Amino acid sequence: MATEPEAFSCPCQHCASAIEFDGSQSGKRIACPQCGRETLIFISTTDQIRLSLRHRPQQNPGQEVFATCRCQHCDAGIEFDASHAGESVACPHCGMETKVFIPPVISKQKQPQPPQICSVPRKRNGLGIAVVLGILFGCIILGVLGFFVLSILTPKVWEKTNTLQSGDVSITIARLYTCPDFIPNGIGLGVTPSEDLFHIRIIISNLSKTQKIDFATWRSTPNGDSSEQAKLADNYGNRYKMILFDPLPEYLKNQDTIYPGQQIQDILAFQKPVEGVKWFHLELPASNFGQGGTIRFEIPPNIYSTPLF
Repeated sequence: MATEPEAFSCPCQHCASAIEFDGSQSGKRIACPQCGRETLIFISTTDQIRLSLRHRPQQNPGQEVFATCRCQHCDAGIEFDASHAGESVACPHCGMETKVFIPPVISKQKQPQPPQICSVPRKRNGLGIAVVLGILFGCIILGVLGFFVLSILTPKVWEKTNTLQSGDVSITIARLYTCPDFIPNGIGLGVTPSEDLFHIRIIISNLSKTQKIDFATWRSTPNGDSSEQAKLADNYGNRYKMILFDPLPEYLKNQDTIYPGQQIQDILAFQKPVEGVKWFHLELPASNFGQGGTIRFEIPPNIYSTPLF
């Protein structure tokens, strides 16, 4: 006598309605009786386990295999004969009808962990900027202090001859003399006739064969920069004020160009010095002829003379 195929059920993939079918149809596509859409019918994992247990030969005939599942209503555990998996029974705990099934085996394999990303603490922008500004400000303060300390501790070098060469420029102290408010061509200096002034005549020579030099006077000018003016002091510590030429003699220029192999003169006028001077210190900024630093002369009194006119 032929046995009837065992019936199974599975949900529709579209409307989730239960579809009953016999085992020979598993894996086929049919039209859902509820929604009419084509769906795949299949034997559930629980039914597959139940069938495998039912048809597996037992080592000890007569020995039952039990399984445990949860009640669909009270979630209590129900122990049953595994051969009855898929059947409906009354729950021994709540009395409600429930379907017993063999729970699927859950693999305990270790799940791959996502790669760890190194966490770098973010810096606070405000704090970082404050630190940078603090360091920068500290460096500026230290630089300024270092410059002043260096300028104090570094001894000044004074040229004791009347000529000094800096690059292609030669500076010569040609003459020192005192006279009243006139110079050889008789043009006034803007002071009273009774006041004697101390004059220094300087020769600036261009020793280059190819380069010209732009020169600015060391005299005091109406709109001039005091940092470009000459400074005069003596061995007693006296500092002498520079006198402004007003008007300017025709043969003197506040700015001039010295071509290769040529020279010009610059005449400075200071207050009359005190008697008994042993030497003068004359400082001339090198920026007036396009260089850096300061030209320093220590002028002995043997070239201190009176005018010939």
